[in-house]
Amino acid sequence: MKKAVSFLMAFCLLCGVFSVCALASTKDYYTNRNVTAIGGVTECEYVSETKKINISGNIDHDFLIDHSRYYLALYAIPYGTDYIEYINSKEAVQVTKSDISVKFEFSIKAETNLEKFSTYCVAAMNDEGDIIPIDTPKFPIVKCTSKFILGDKSSFKGVQTELTSLAVSSNATSAIVPVELNKLLSNTSVGHIYSMHGSYLYFDKEYINELDIRVRSLTASGSAVYLRFLLDGGEGSSVSLYGDSDIPDMSYQQNVDMLVAFTDFLTDRYNDRYSGTITGIILGRNIDTAFERSGANSVFDYAENYFRYMTIVSSVANQVVDRIEVTVPLSDADSYSTSDFDGKCAPSELLDILCYMMDDKYVSQFYFSTLVESDLLPYGLTDDTLTSGSLISGNEGRLSADKMSVFSKYINNLRSKYENAPSSYIFLWNVNEGLSYNVLSTAYAYSYFKLMSDDSLSSFIVSFENEEHRDIYTSFPLISEIVKKIDTAESFTITKPQLSFLKADSWYKVVSDMYGGNFNRYEIIDLKPLDELPTNMIGSYPYFDFSYHNDISAWFGGSYCDKLKIDYSDVSGRALKAHISGEFSSPSEYAQLYCAYEYHENFVFTPYLSLNFSVENDARDKYALYDVVVSYGSRNSVVSTNVICSPYEEIEVILDLSDHIEIATAEYITISIRCLSGYSGGYTLCLASMDGYSDTYVSDELSSLIAEERLRIQNMLKNDSSSEAKSINTVLLVAGVAAVVFVIAIGIFMCFKKDDSEDEE
Repeated sequence: MKKAVSFLMAFCLLCGVFSVCALASTKDYYTNRNVTAIGGVTECEYVSETKKINISGNIDHDFLIDHSRYYLALYAIPYGTDYIEYINSKEAVQVTKSDISVKFEFSIKAETNLEKFSTYCVAAMNDEGDIIPIDTPKFPIVKCTSKFILGDKSSFKGVQTELTSLAVSSNATSAIVPVELNKLLSNTSVGHIYSMHGSYLYFDKEYINELDIRVRSLTASGSAVYLRFLLDGGEGSSVSLYGDSDIPDMSYQQNVDMLVAFTDFLTDRYNDRYSGTITGIILGRNIDTAFERSGANSVFDYAENYFRYMTIVSSVANQVVDRIEVTVPLSDADSYSTSDFDGKCAPSELLDILCYMMDDKYVSQFYFSTLVESDLLPYGLTDDTLTSGSLISGNEGRLSADKMSVFSKYINNLRSKYENAPSSYIFLWNVNEGLSYNVLSTAYAYSYFKLMSDDSLSSFIVSFENEEHRDIYTSFPLISEIVKKIDTAESFTITKPQLSFLKADSWYKVVSDMYGGNFNRYEIIDLKPLDELPTNMIGSYPYFDFSYHNDISAWFGGSYCDKLKIDYSDVSGRALKAHISGEFSSPSEYAQLYCAYEYHENFVFTPYLSLNFSVENDARDKYALYDVVVSYGSRNSVVSTNVICSPYEEIEVILDLSDHIEIATAEYITISIRCLSGYSGGYTLCLASMDGYSDTYVSDELSSLIAEERLRIQNMLKNDSSSEAKSINTVLLVAGVAAVVFVIAIGIFMCFKKDDSEDEE
C-alpha cells in the first residue's frame, strides 16, 4: 500500500512537471511574478506589426465572486502623476472597459508616442464609482532578446577613438561611437528626410556621413558597436535637459517625440551590411554625478526620469531589431564596498532604484547592461613607481581596473534581489592626456590581464576621448600594436617589455587572479607578397573585375574616402576609384576601402589571390610614395600584406594562402592606404580586379565549386536563426526531461525507503 502511495505521489509530481514544462514552453517564466491576492497583469507588450498594446492578466476567483457587479477599466497613466490619485480623479479617462472575469485581455490601438509610452493600469470599478487597482501600472515595452552569457569574451577587447583605421587594424571586438544628438538635425530643409506625425525632420548629411563611416568600418571588421547618446543642451539643441545634466527631461512630450525619432532613425539606419549594425546604445555618461546638476528633488525622481528615458529608447530600438541592449553608464565612485558614501547620489543606490522600477513596471524581463567609466591608473601607476618597481594600492573611494571585482560582486548580488538586474558591465578606461609610453602601455596591459578573469565583464574599452576632443592624436598610435596583438599567440611576447617595467618575469606573478583560459583568441597572419604567380597555375576565377563588373554594393569608402565610383584610370583602365581627401588626423592613420560580404567568401579553392590596382594623385606627382595594406578577415583571424608603391604604376599584389587555407575565409576585405612622402594632398586608389588562382582545378571547375560553396554558405547562414530557435526548444526539452527523471527518481527512492522501513518492522 505504501509503495502504491509513493508511486501515486511520483505520478502526481510527474504530471505537475509536465504542466510546468508545457507552460514554460509557451509563456515567459516571468509572466506570473506580479500576481497578487487580487490579481495581476501577466502581459503588457507593444506589438509594432499591429501597432497595438496587448494587456492581459488574472483576477482571483474569490475577489471576482465578491465583486461580481464590478467591471474592468483600463487607464493610461500620464507621466509624473500618482496613479491612485489619477484613476480616482475627475480627469481620469478610461481607454476601454470590459466585463470582469478570471482572465482578462485588452488589445488597444497605439499609434502616437503618448499612447505607446504611457503606463497602463487595470482597475475594477462599479457604477457607484468605487475603484480598486488590480495591479500597479505597467509599461508596454518591446522585448529585447539580447542576453549576455557570463564568461563570454567574444567582445572583450574594445576601443573608443576617432582614428578609425587604427581601431579596425587593431582588431577591436567592441567599440563606442559617440552620437551628439544636437548635431543630428540639419538647420535647413535638406538632408536625410524623416517623417514624424505629419511633419518632417531633416538629419544632417555631413554628420550622418561621419557616423556612417565609423559604424560601417567597425562593424565590417567584426566589432560590436555601441552608440553613445550625448546631450549638451546648448543653444539650438532639439532636446531640453533635465536641469543642467546630460539627461533629457522626459516630462516634455517634445523630448519624447525627438528621442523616438532619433532612436528609430539610427537603429533603422545601422541595421544591415550596407550601413553597418549596432549592438547597443549607451545613454549618457556618469549619470550618478549628473544628478547633482539635474535639479531633481530626490534621487528617486531623478531615477524615474532616467528610467523612462531608457524604457523609451529600448522599446523604439527593439521595434526595429529585437537585440539592441541599453547600457546605463556610471562613474567610478565606489559606493559598493562602503555605506559611508559622501556623494549626493550613490551609483549603487541609483542602480538599485532602477532595478526596483523595472521589476515593478515591466511584466516581461528587461535586459540591460551597465558601464563603469574611470580615468584612474591601476595601482596609481606612474613613471616613478615603474622605476622603483613598487606598486601601491591607492584611489580610495574610486574604482579602477584593479578594484572592479567590487562592482562585479555588487551586480551579482543584485541578480539575487531583482529579476531585472544587469548581468554584465563594460569597463571604460579614459586615458588622460600626456601619459608616457611606459605608463600607458603598462597600465593597458595590466588592466587587460586583470579584468579578463571577471565573468560579468563583457568589454574592456580603452578610450582616447580625453585627448582627441582637444585634437591630440598621439596616445593610441603608441599602443596600437599592443592592442592589436594582446589577444593573439603573441600576447605575452608583445607585453614582455611592460613586465620588465614591473620588475617581473610573468604576468601570473603580477596578477593574482589571472585568467585561466586561452589568451590566443585571434590569429594574425602577415604575409610577404609574391613577386609573381607560380608557373603551375591551371585555373583562375575573377572574384571582382571592374572592367565589366558594375555591382559595387558590397564596397564602400572608409576613413577619409570622400568619393567612390567606377571610372577609367590612366593605368588600370576601367576601375573602382576611391578618392582620398588627404587630410589625416595622425601620420599613422590610413584611408580605407572596404568590401563587406553579405555571405562570407571562402578562398579554399583558390589559394593564390591577386589584386591589381594603381594610385593617382590630384597634383599628378609621379614621385610620391604610398603605403598600401591589403587585408581580409573574419571574426577570428586576419591575413594581410603591405607594399610600398609609386603612383601611375600598375601594381599587382599576390598572396600565397596555401599554408593558411584553414583561415582562407573572408567576411570583409580592406585596402588601406597612406602617403609616405611627396605630394600629401588628395589621391585616388584605382582597384581594377581581384582574381583567384589554383594549381588543382581548371577555370570551369573553379566556377562550379565556388558557386556550390557560396550556396552552401548562404543556406548555412540562413538556417542559423531557425537553428537558434530550435536550440532554445531543445534546452527546454532537455530541462523538462531532466526534471521528469528527477521526479521519477524521487518516487522510486521513496518506494524503496518505505519497503526498507517495513522490513525493519
